[in-house]
Amino acid sequence: MTHEDYWVVLSQGDQVLGGGFFVTRSYVLTSAARLRGLGCGAPVDVRTAEGVLLRAGVAEVADDVGLALIGVLPDPRVDYATPGADRAVKGDPWHAPFRPDITARFLSGTVDGVVHDRRDGDGRAVSVVELASAGPAVEYGDYAGGPVERRTTGAEPAVVGVVLDPERAVRLREGAEEPLAACAIDSAVGLFETLSAQSLLGMLGALPQEAEAERVPTVPPPVAVDHSLGTTRHVLREFKDMADEGLVDPAFVSPMQIRLMEWVVRTAQGEEAS
Repeated sequence: MTHEDYWVVLSQGDQVLGGGFFVTRSYVLTSAARLRGLGCGAPVDVRTAEGVLLRAGVAEVADDVGLALIGVLPDPRVDYATPGADRAVKGDPWHAPFRPDITARFLSGTVDGVVHDRRDGDGRAVSVVELASAGPAVEYGDYAGGPVERRTTGAEPAVVGVVLDPERAVRLREGAEEPLAACAIDSAVGLFETLSAQSLLGMLGALPQEAEAERVPTVPPPVAVDHSLGTTRHVLREFKDMADEGLVDPAFVSPMQIRLMEWVVRTAQGEEAS
């Protein structure tokens, strides 16, 4: 497995919708524009970078920013990656590992800048990674929903954002001609109630009452509480307290919470933590 195996292709029936990527083993982040109006609960197929098909469904849509979250029913027999997260800095080289088909070129370039508190109309404020492409212009909408990695010498690649659809990118770049931008990963994670610490901890609260073979997997099936729950609550509170006191950059809190909760869920399900 390589570090690039976390991206996915989304489809419904025979129609390919676009790309996305795992933020945990149970959730995929993508562009709402790629879902073409599908609402919460709509079934979606997720095909991993290695070609494994997983059942999934739309879990939450952040229309104000143009992003969406897909809930996936994990297959314990399938090994796939979840990425490390970091924040971008102006001048960073970047690379987009998802491309819409094998004939399309990979997007890459440098970070023009990172701007905070950008809003689309009355939407929520997010941090935007402004991207400059190293190659000729393409139809950037086909890449929307895919991850943007920071590629700096001597450091492991890390996801810094999710590619926005061109219309949204232009508005959040305040009219810039280049329709290429990403929502910073910490802002993207923070948009979704499903990914909040409270919701993720709630996944550990009860066993399923009965099997529902045809249920649309808008959220992963819950698992039994294990002894790590109390410790996890304490650590999550510590993350927040450290950010409030200025000891930890708030931009790092959401990625840390996601990685911690990923470990808790996998441990509670009896999987080996990585």
